[in-house]
Amino acid sequence: MADDEFGVGYEENELAEALEARLEAVVVEVYPVLCQRLRMSRFAGWHKDHDRLDDLAQQATCQLLSHCRKNRRLPETPLNYLVTIAKNLARREYQKSLTDPAEVAEQVLDLSAEDETAEGDSENNSSAKIDEQKELLRAAIDRLPKRQREAFNLQLEHAGATDKELGAKMGIGEDAFRKSSARAYKRLKHALEKK
Repeated sequence: MADDEFGVGYEENELAEALEARLEAVVVEVYPVLCQRLRMSRFAGWHKDHDRLDDLAQQATCQLLSHCRKNRRLPETPLNYLVTIAKNLARREYQKSLTDPAEVAEQVLDLSAEDETAEGDSENNSSAKIDEQKELLRAAIDRLPKRQREAFNLQLEHAGATDKELGAKMGIGEDAFRKSSARAYKRLKHALEKK
C-alpha cells in the first residue's frame, strides 16, 4: 500500500471517504423518519413538553455518527439504532430532571417567573410570596403517600445519589424507587398548579 505525504494510506483514506459518504446518505434518509417517530413516541414526552425534540434527534444522530466512525462501519438497521439511542438519551434526561432539586423547585413553584413578574413589589412582599409558596410545598409534601414522601425527601437530601442507592436506603429496588419518586413529583406539580 502506498503512503501519501501525511503517512496515511490511500486505501484507508478511500475507505474513510466512502464511509463518510454512506453516513451522510443514511442520515439524510433516516433523520426525518426519526423526527417523526419522536413526535409520536411516549418516551420523548419530557422533550416534547420542553420543546426539545430537535435536540434529542440531533444528539442521537451525533452519537450514531461517532459510533460509526469509531467502529468504521454502519449498523445493519441505522434507524432502529437511532431510536434506541434516542430512547436512552430521553430516559437519562428525564431522570436527571427528576433528581435536580433546582429544576424541581422551578417547575413546581416557578419561583423565578414569580420574581421576574413581581414588578413594583417591595422585597417584603416578594419574600412573603416565596414563604407562602414554600408553605404550600411543605403542605403538599406532607399530603403525599408515605413511600412517595420518603422518596421525594431522600432525593432532595442526597441529590448526587443514584436511584439504586436511594432505593436501598428505603429497602426497595431501583425501579420501585424511580416510580415512587416520579409519582411524588407528578402529584406535587399537580397539587401546586391548582393553587
